[in-house]
Amino acid sequence: MKLKVNRIYRGLDYTIGRLLVNGAYFCDTLEDADRGLKDEMDLDMIQALKKPNITAIPTGTYKVLITYSPRFKQRMPILMNVKGFDGIRIHSGNTHKDTSGCLLVGENTEKGKVLNSKITYTKIFNLINDALENNEEVTITIECVQLNIGRTFMASLVDVVVDIYNEIYPELEKNRHLVKDLIK
Repeated sequence: MKLKVNRIYRGLDYTIGRLLVNGAYFCDTLEDADRGLKDEMDLDMIQALKKPNITAIPTGTYKVLITYSPRFKQRMPILMNVKGFDGIRIHSGNTHKDTSGCLLVGENTEKGKVLNSKITYTKIFNLINDALENNEEVTITIECVQLNIGRTFMASLVDVVVDIYNEIYPELEKNRHLVKDLIK
């Protein structure tokens, strides 16, 4: 089974997306703020840009399993090998305060929220669980829809951030092209 999250809106504290299951719309998602992280970035860069517990995971493709969550005390979907993050789950919740990098599922019918989350979560859990029980691999791809932000402004902002960071971590220069790719 192939899951895909198309991030369509970046708020100050949250990110709204559309979850597709095998290419068909399934529900909406809510994540923490998207800070432009990509799986292709090296770990040092991800950790430098990440703000703990308030940052969405890097774009990329991840294997999904169902494991027991000690925090939630139940079996839940988990995204494997998310660079710079641990314990990233798909679960229910309504606002960015209900997540620490995880994906919340529901219906985005109110600004900054997903509603009917518990019902939606049960449905996606059952789909993932059934696929895994049938020995089907489950993956999730996280992508951003291109935003209409002034590219010149963004390029300048990226240069400033990278230059400041370079003073602390000179090896970032070799990754400048990855940061610049964020605005293409």
